[in-house]
Amino acid sequence: DIQSGAIHNFASAYRVTRDERWLDEAHRVLRYVRERLTAPEGGFYTSQDADLGRHGEPGAMDGHDFYALSAERRAALGEPRIDRAVYANRNGRMIAALCQLYAASLDPEVRELAQAAADRLLAHHLSGDGFRHGTETGELLHLADQVEMARGLLALHEATADPRYLDAAERTVDFMRRELAAPGGGFYAHTADENAVGVFA
Repeated sequence: DIQSGAIHNFASAYRVTRDERWLDEAHRVLRYVRERLTAPEGGFYTSQDADLGRHGEPGAMDGHDFYALSAERRAALGEPRIDRAVYANRNGRMIAALCQLYAASLDPEVRELAQAAADRLLAHHLSGDGFRHGTETGELLHLADQVEMARGLLALHEATADPRYLDAAERTVDFMRRELAAPGGGFYAHTADENAVGVFA
């Protein structure tokens, strides 16, 4: 979430000001994302821990102390853990951010990263017309995943003119209207939970 927000903001700042330092900052953040958070088969991992190791384990180090060290010393100690889950809402945000960076830079590699993420999510996260948060079958479908993926897919259609992405965005919005729209206005947070009890039912 933080990296996608930074990329989107820096790319937006460049588009408004044409100040090259903002484009450089966007690419600097993207380098970190490519090196640490990009899955080989497309898409983006959830996060990287700030701390090295788990508290109380031998060799564990608080992030404040770890990142105060030189790059060489950090490399000798190892890498903080990366959460390799690929979630729909976070990937949708990154796809939209990359499309903003592509609009600013016209770098085809940036667009290709966004396409690889979208193609992976379309292949592995769909349940009917809605996106699962992860890849577990039977899980509830959450509003946040639908919103962020629809935004990302629409941005990707604008960046590529590929009708597949517009069609997928429209199907996602149709799913939200059909399955998540509340009778009095607004949208439910997720699909109905058959096992919910009490007020949660």
